Amino acid sequence: MRLSSVALCALFATGCLDKALSDLVNETEEDVEEAAEGGDGGGDGGGGSEAPTQYEGLTERAIGGGEEVGALDVWCAWSFNDSGTPAEPCPECDWAFDVNFSYDSVNDYVGGCGDLSDFSIRLGYDSGYDGGPVMWGYAEEYGEWYPAFVAEMSGEELAFGYYAYEVSDYYDSYYYGYTWYSIATVR
Repeated sequence: MRLSSVALCALFATGCLDKALSDLVNETEEDVEEAAEGGDGGGDGGGGSEAPTQYEGLTERAIGGGEEVGALDVWCAWSFNDSGTPAEPCPECDWAFDVNFSYDSVNDYVGGCGDLSDFSIRLGYDSGYDGGPVMWGYAEEYGEWYPAFVAEMSGEELAFGYYAYEVSDYYDSYYYGYTWYSIATVR
């Protein structure tokens, strides 16, 4: 899972970021070459005006801490298998899915994560968001949509996630880091 390794390397400086980014750049160059030759190599993922009807993917989440951003110790990292069914999109969205995230104990690689329950979120893809594509999340308790993740779409491949850190209230030089990274095929 090379794309998820980019997200984890960026957060936790595990020494693999250069290799993971190099592989990602090579894949992107191949997509551009394929598109120039008339292949699929890119696009908005929506296939024109028709909304996709299938969503299958993987998600990795991680939490850590340390004294330097980009070199945090991983406390907890866990994986989910994702599947979705078409849903009513937000007004700004090109399409949406109700995505089920099923905990994957086989690919869980750092324990101590606490609640490992399956969960579901309604997510909508917006290719025209100011500043670039995003995934919107629907907060059922408020009945509102919110831009939740930076997104990228290439052909049928969707990638989205976030990286965030905060300074500890007790120690000025201690940081907590959080990542969420998903990759999915959307058809």
